[in-house]
Amino acid sequence: MMEVYEGKKIVVNEPQMLWCKECNVPCIDANSLSQHRAGKKHAAKVQALQAQNSAFGARVTYGPR
Repeated sequence: MMEVYEGKKIVVNEPQMLWCKECNVPCIDANSLSQHRAGKKHAAKVQALQAQNSAFGARVTYGPR
C-alpha cells in the first residue's frame, strides 16, 4: 500500500494475518492464534482431522509445533 504525504511516497506495511490451517481461521496476531489453538473448537477440529487421516492411513500431525 502506498500513501502520498507532502509529495513523497511512503510505503505503509499492512498488518499480515496469521491463519490456523486446520480450522481455516484468520487471527490478527500471534497471541490470538495461540488463544485459538488453546480453544475447544480447535482441539475438536484437530481430533477430527487426525481421526480422518488415521482412517485413510495417513500419518499427518496437526497442532502447534
